[in-house]
Amino acid sequence: MNADAFAHTKRGALLINTARGALVDEPALTATLREEDLSGANLDTLSSELPRLDNPLLKAPNVILTSRVAGQTSGSIERKPPGG
Repeated sequence: MNADAFAHTKRGALLINTARGALVDEPALTATLREEDLSGANLDTLSSELPRLDNPLLKAPNVILTSRVAGQTSGSIERKPPGG
């Protein structure tokens, strides 16, 4: 998702990324959120595994960040290891 893709997104949409952080142009996302063209973003990953503390997405009020757990199901969490 880059600035052009965000420009063609329905106003008020919500971006959800549980795949790879590099799929989203973070400066373009930040600008789009500031302009309120998106209602928010739910991100399970960012472009950097350890994001810089000055990354504006960390403090954005309309962003929910999770720590790479969105793909886990209750079954995968409850599953016992082999021999366990």
